[in-house]
Amino acid sequence: MTLSSISKALIPVATMVLAAGPLQAQDQPESQVARFMNGNTLFGECTNRSEDGEARRASEITCISYILGVVDLHEAQAALGLIDREFCLREDVTSYQLVGFAVQYLRENPDQRELPAAFSVLIALKQALPCSG
Repeated sequence: MTLSSISKALIPVATMVLAAGPLQAQDQPESQVARFMNGNTLFGECTNRSEDGEARRASEITCISYILGVVDLHEAQAALGLIDREFCLREDVTSYQLVGFAVQYLRENPDQRELPAAFSVLIALKQALPCSG
């Protein structure tokens, strides 16, 4: 997977976020303004082992939701013919396995954590779930 193909897959998302950003920024405190998540933040959310059960659950929800959002966007764009499939989901793969693939990639590639997290998720899933043929 090239950075170019990943970037192409994220253009519609970036366009929506950038277009909505100024509206959100006017109405929300700085801490609530939408931002791209980088790999460090996603890794932290996915590996949070806080003693506080509520904080740990919130991190788990953030982690799973983010990764499933990347998967959903990829699947929708591929179905519409906007991008080539970078990975192919199998029916037996669970959301927790998708998280595991992403966490393993981020753990093994700490130098990639400064990039947008979606890049790392796509690369991890391409490695774990290649398309045959």
